[in-house]
Amino acid sequence: MAYVEGPAGALYVESVEAERIAGMYDRLEKAALTESESVGFVAALAEEFE
Repeated sequence: MAYVEGPAGALYVESVEAERIAGMYDRLEKAALTESESVGFVAALAEEFE
């Protein structure tokens, strides 16, 4: 069962496809940079182009 939050509230979706998509989202979220890491990354890129 996948938990999907939206503007109208939360839904619980039961399907193999929903589980697969929720798993992909979880992996992407874990791999993403934090806000401060993102700022540092963009700042470093900006310095390269100056």
